[in-house]
Amino acid sequence: MTTIDYTLSADRYSKTWIATITGKDSNYGYAREFVARGATEHSRSGKTWRITYSLRPGLYEECERGTRSYTLVWAKADGELGLCDCSAERAERIAVGMDAGMSFDEARIASKEAHS
Repeated sequence: MTTIDYTLSADRYSKTWIATITGKDSNYGYAREFVARGATEHSRSGKTWRITYSLRPGLYEECERGTRSYTLVWAKADGELGLCDCSAERAERIAVGMDAGMSFDEARIASKEAHS
């Protein structure tokens, strides 16, 4: 399956990670599967670095230097992958849709229509 590289900044003082959201979770809000880190590039000082992750189509929650946000990756008609930021409200609608049995693409499209 095709992937897209996505890079986050990190330092030793805060957490940096990315996880695929697979639905809702009663303890943590979202059911998540953490994505393995790929290449890491350190700054000259060694105090900061950039981590590259390989992402497949899906809804992602990221924590970059302690700040959380959401990202969508989807397959375009031409087979290339698209990537965009996602609001917390839309991420919630997608997660609820996936819990209801929708595929990621079905939930993504339904959340887009509900947003319009």
